[in-house]
Amino acid sequence: MKIKIFTFLLFFSSFHFFSQNIGDYQSVSSGDWTTSTVWKKWDGVGWVNLNNGDYPGKNPPNTDTNATVTISAGTTISNASAPASLNFKELIVKGTLQLNKDLTLSTPNLIIDGGTVYWMSNNVSLYLPANAALFVFGYNGSNGIQSNGACTNNRDLYIGGVKYSACNGSGNTVAGDFSYVNTNGGTLRSEPVATPNNYCAVTLPISVALKNADGLNAGISGLEYQWSFVSGPTTITVPST
Repeated sequence: MKIKIFTFLLFFSSFHFFSQNIGDYQSVSSGDWTTSTVWKKWDGVGWVNLNNGDYPGKNPPNTDTNATVTISAGTTISNASAPASLNFKELIVKGTLQLNKDLTLSTPNLIIDGGTVYWMSNNVSLYLPANAALFVFGYNGSNGIQSNGACTNNRDLYIGGVKYSACNGSGNTVAGDFSYVNTNGGTLRSEPVATPNNYCAVTLPISVALKNADGLNAGISGLEYQWSFVSGPTTITVPST
């Protein structure tokens, strides 16, 4: 019996196709995240102004849990006056997001679509929830996740409490430095530790683990693997996951 496993890579090259839903936000000018006039909101017909004092992800009260927030191309949004935590469904960065202090997002998807997330000073962290995905599209060497000024290990990205990446130095991160994440589309690559990827007459289960940027076991669990039956008796059934 021959079995082959394929690991799911945590990126999708054709992922970035978006449409508006009621309650979505987009930036229309540059400014602080909490400035109402820099945003408009989709009401199902068109983009309308926000009420004074409102902004995406305001909590409490929060009615934006299903909202997509887009930082539009040509605009720059700073979190200098924003609360430490913002709650909405998805963040798309086509312009620039400036991180002046720590920021925790509830979004499972941070999509950098030709834009830039800038760490503006040291000791600033961006926190995403467990199982969140970071996507970098249209990387040209100067966008994606970047540091404005000194690039240090204290400018970092966490996913689910795990230090995912830092601007400089990958020794205590899962995915390596910002440059590695950018060039790989914002993804961790999941690979079987054993070689080759084809197994014959094997006794299940097979142990697999995630590798970090240095090819070492990253110690991350919860990934999904797909199994496919290549050849063998037709009476044998292999689970797909």
